Amino acid sequence: MCCDVASPGLTTTLLILVTRLNPLSRNMAGPLIKFSGDKICPRSDLRVDTFEGEPCRLEVENKGREKEPSMKIATWNVNTMNQDGKIENLIREMKKNNIDLMGLAEVRWIGEGELIVDGYKMVYKGAERRKEHGVGFIYKQNLDKNVSKIIPKSDRIIAMRMKTEPVDTLIIQVYMPTSRAKDEEVEEVYKQIEEIMEENGKGQMRIIVMGDWNSVVGEEGVDGIVGKFGYGKRNERGEKLIEFCKQKNLWIANTWFKHHKRRLYTWKRPGDTKRFQIDYILINDRFKNSIKNAKILINRYTK
Repeated sequence: MCCDVASPGLTTTLLILVTRLNPLSRNMAGPLIKFSGDKICPRSDLRVDTFEGEPCRLEVENKGREKEPSMKIATWNVNTMNQDGKIENLIREMKKNNIDLMGLAEVRWIGEGELIVDGYKMVYKGAERRKEHGVGFIYKQNLDKNVSKIIPKSDRIIAMRMKTEPVDTLIIQVYMPTSRAKDEEVEEVYKQIEEIMEENGKGQMRIIVMGDWNSVVGEEGVDGIVGKFGYGKRNERGEKLIEFCKQKNLWIANTWFKHHKRRLYTWKRPGDTKRFQIDYILINDRFKNSIKNAKILINRYTK
């Protein structure tokens, strides 16, 4: 089944409830941010507007007797950040849903850099010359003390390593090519993910890989990888994603929790002619029990 998201359809938000990820420990190391870019985007250069999509959210919370600080992580294909007011809308949605950190796809900013707006820090990596693709993270500025490394791999992959308990966490934000792209382009993105995992994810490490995969894993379960609450019919790119998960021992979180179908699909074609689940949050199998729920988060931009 062809799933082409080149046109500006409507995406939706994926919410995941996770326990035992505590980024706010008293034992954390101080700021250690490493970032290869040095471009700071001034406030006057921001060009943003309303979203046509929604974030995919990872909510982290401890259910023990003593409630530990929790963290909410999201991923959202924003379609572009080159419109007036867009970053303000993004921050407004983060505040509304108490999201601590959000991965972004299709930022479409040139180059790489960081900026601070209204108590939130954004780091991004885009193409060198054209306003296309682009990925990033935006997070509450007070999390800086937990961020030990930013890895701006390419205009389709950015990663972040965080000091968390009981183990450190590596978060990789992905924007996969659409179905129009050649297989070689898709293979290159998977190769980049593997390189980040190999270089930064060894040893005791929680690994979260999330974003717009432009793939459909579908409703048919695959033991230990895909649950029975996916959406749609598996396509060739979905098979590729499943094979990658097998190789890397990853678990596709948002296919394992039962919800109304409205909280399963993550993208609609223009005109709502068809709906797809193409955004996924993966976690290494060893830590899958820390995820307690996964569902779509509906916001004001959903039709």
